[in-house]
Amino acid sequence: MEFAETEELWNKILETIKGELSPQAYNSWFSQTKVVKFGENELIISAPGDFCKDWLEKHYTDFIKNILKGALGSDDNLKIEFRTVNQKFSTPSRPAPKKKTKKEDTFFKNTSPLLNPKYTFDDFVVGNSNRFAHAACLAVAQSPAKAYNPLFIYGGVGLGKTHLIQA
Repeated sequence: MEFAETEELWNKILETIKGELSPQAYNSWFSQTKVVKFGENELIISAPGDFCKDWLEKHYTDFIKNILKGALGSDDNLKIEFRTVNQKFSTPSRPAPKKKTKKEDTFFKNTSPLLNPKYTFDDFVVGNSNRFAHAACLAVAQSPAKAYNPLFIYGGVGLGKTHLIQA
């Protein structure tokens, strides 16, 4: 059968399917299908993706066979095969084996600590504006997860928030 005849036949079958199904079902599963080959008791239909291909195979193979039987009087030996659009339509071949590459964790490699070593409690200048914050941070450092948990520091610019958090 010529490809033009095959395509015309598939369009007629699609019209029949469209009349049998809801518009949502037709648009979801059949609107983007194409016939690739029809002949020698074999019908190959291309689907837009793997999920669509699998769904058509599981739910609509017998439905399509019945429509073809009614339209053409074809026999029960007809084989229907679904393929994805990007799948080659020749003999199936094995995919090339994947090369195993060793990934190195370069994120932490060659990094220095993010804390400034100059920010210690010994170097902190205590004043009236930051005395309470200094005492709270010192208590947290001496017994973590017990005093002032969680610790929240709020204040103006230049009062030592970063210094205390890193100490």
